[in-house]
Amino acid sequence: QTLTLTMVKVGDFTVELVAADTKEAFKEHTAPDGQVYAEVEPDMDYFISVSSDKGGVMMWMYVDGVDLGYHIDLKAPKKKKGFYGRWERIGGKQTMTALHFNKTRQEVGITPDMLTGKVELK
Repeated sequence: QTLTLTMVKVGDFTVELVAADTKEAFKEHTAPDGQVYAEVEPDMDYFISVSSDKGGVMMWMYVDGVDLGYHIDLKAPKKKKGFYGRWERIGGKQTMTALHFNKTRQEVGITPDMLTGKVELK
């Protein structure tokens, strides 16, 4: 059983979900309505990978509608992918740790293909 997560790919921006340990992108599928989904097993750790052909862009990340609490400021084009997750500052030291896919509690009438989450960059 897998969880799927809505992906964001727009214009000059590339956004992918990648495995925390390998930085390899999860397999993607495109629905008839154009939505892109990543195929992910439950309990996986992941990062959001972002790259852009444009600079002068500031973005905020949301996972399932929750702001991750920081922004990405792309002052110049970023061809090399950046990996983003949970940002913390502890004792003056900044760390970025992986996010985690939690399997949702399955409700009556909910099929496995309905177990989705959403990643947004605004």
